[in-house]
Amino acid sequence: FALKVLRAYGEELDFKGMEFDEAIRYYLSGFRLPGEAQKIDRIMEVFAARYTDQNSAVFPTADAAFILAFSIIMLNTDLHNPAIKEDRKMTIKSFQRMNSGVCDGGDFPDEMLEDIFNRIKTNPISLKEDDDARESAGIQKGGAAAPSALSTASDFFFGNHYVDEDNTRKSNYQKEGDQIVRDTESMLRQRRKATKHSSSKKSLRDNLKKRASVNFVGTADTGLKDEYVTPMFDVTWGPALAVFSTAIESANITESALSSIATDEEMDHAVDNAASVIEVSLNGFQLAICIAGICGNDTARDAYVRALYNFTRLGKGRLLSSRHIQCVQSLLRLGIDDGELLGVSWEHIFRALAEVNRLQQLWEVKARSDKKKRADDDTDSDTSSDVDDINYPLEDEMDKKGIDEANAKAIYGAISLNLVDSIFQRSSYLSRPSLKDFVYQLCRVSRMEISGYGGHVGSDANDIDLTNDHYMKHHTLVSDSASKVGVGGSQPAIYSLQKLVEVTQFNMESRPRLIFADIWGTISTHLTSTALHEEAAVAMFAVDSLRQLSMQFLNREELGVFEFQRRFLKPLETIMSRSTHVSVKEHLLSSVEQLILIYGFDEDSESSKQAAGDQKRTHQGTLRSGWRSVLLVLGTAGLDE
Repeated sequence: FALKVLRAYGEELDFKGMEFDEAIRYYLSGFRLPGEAQKIDRIMEVFAARYTDQNSAVFPTADAAFILAFSIIMLNTDLHNPAIKEDRKMTIKSFQRMNSGVCDGGDFPDEMLEDIFNRIKTNPISLKEDDDARESAGIQKGGAAAPSALSTASDFFFGNHYVDEDNTRKSNYQKEGDQIVRDTESMLRQRRKATKHSSSKKSLRDNLKKRASVNFVGTADTGLKDEYVTPMFDVTWGPALAVFSTAIESANITESALSSIATDEEMDHAVDNAASVIEVSLNGFQLAICIAGICGNDTARDAYVRALYNFTRLGKGRLLSSRHIQCVQSLLRLGIDDGELLGVSWEHIFRALAEVNRLQQLWEVKARSDKKKRADDDTDSDTSSDVDDINYPLEDEMDKKGIDEANAKAIYGAISLNLVDSIFQRSSYLSRPSLKDFVYQLCRVSRMEISGYGGHVGSDANDIDLTNDHYMKHHTLVSDSASKVGVGGSQPAIYSLQKLVEVTQFNMESRPRLIFADIWGTISTHLTSTALHEEAAVAMFAVDSLRQLSMQFLNREELGVFEFQRRFLKPLETIMSRSTHVSVKEHLLSSVEQLILIYGFDEDSESSKQAAGDQKRTHQGTLRSGWRSVLLVLGTAGLDE
């Protein structure tokens, strides 16, 4: 009902002959823009459709008007937000650069963008209720006041999810600074009493008063981060990395060296000392990575994350000790707590997650295999305690299979699946730039996994039909065959590809279409290249992933003037025209047929009733601009000999 009201409101407005930014002012003058991203998406979608319909010569498609509308809201917030410094405000060139290539593949006229920029700079867009609030408060338009509804909505929409979190962090930092002052004051008081130098009492008290009046880093009215913290960190991060790395490495060496000469009591003390050293060093790693991310020192951040990943020993074929497991846990905690700061360093976390998943699946397969073997031998069927009590020999006495099994046991007990899943689920809370880094690095790691697969599959691996049982069997990451236990199986490494599909589903639901389009370009390119892989099993999984994502995307109705569906389904055209596998093309046609039967017909048609079965009927008939891609796929298939 609310959507019908919104569309009726848009149809009552007349935008003929109006400048685009002036039409936005007029459109927003009748209601308060909400803070929810999905609602803003719908509201601006109706505006773009109405404006394009009444001014068909201005934009080639409604998509271009939709994108420019959000760019104008972002420009308005950037130019008139007092929290943004003058030297960081958007310029005409940056506004033009931000909108390059989004006008149906081309650029908007420079004169048009320049005129919009100048009008927004001179006369900011504001809602009537905000103007009334300023008037009642005696504040002139454009003066400093509480954030407007438009500014708040823009901040939320464009991914500024961490404003509250940053404010909380700053507040906590200020409290911590105050606590340091109090602790220092207490320590110095005790020192004064101990030394009993009456002449120094006044001096110390004066110094403490001066310290108490200092504004610490993180306060809103200082630029101490740029002035002091960043230069200090630039100087110290290298030596600190060397210290932390040496401490972690030497902790194990010291423990090994003492094992043959020290008493039990000395060994216990050495073990406790090594554990403390590792804990402090890992804490130093985490804090240094956070500081590097906040200060924008990408080199330092990447160096620390890479070093931490190397200390995990994952994928090296070496036996993992407790310190390596601690490094794995610290690395994964970074992904949960500080994902906003990681940037390109996500690569190392995704590589670690892929290896953790392999070891966990290996341990589950081994546990099932051992249980079945003991059941066949009429022994105790409860093998969980037997498996846990396995004592492995020293690393030098173990082969690769034994090392894999020992590592699998250690990882399975230390890393929970909930911890791993939460890293991907929290991607829906990342800001827009951080999400792009997250998705890009996940695609890179997925490509690494898939490129390592080739020539290792038996001759029957390519004999794929479309039955569910056979299809799922060929997409098992770790085979249930006992002969493959310890090697990790020989099927495609598609863990990161599976997680990429999950991340896409999470963000498709929570992100507006404009934001989702940013990451879909990267995701669709990777899925398309994977669907053209020389191994049919890999290609089949990519096609099936596109089918699932397309069904989720088509659940949302599209207004007739937009082409979101066509852009989303375009990878299907490329796959049909370039794939060399008959089985892949057949599966693609089957997927397209399913999309047509569920989303291509109205509820009243017989084909829809027959195909939908128990499907929700609210989504039928939603296929609009996507018909073009669907028909091109069918046409290409008809020409295929």
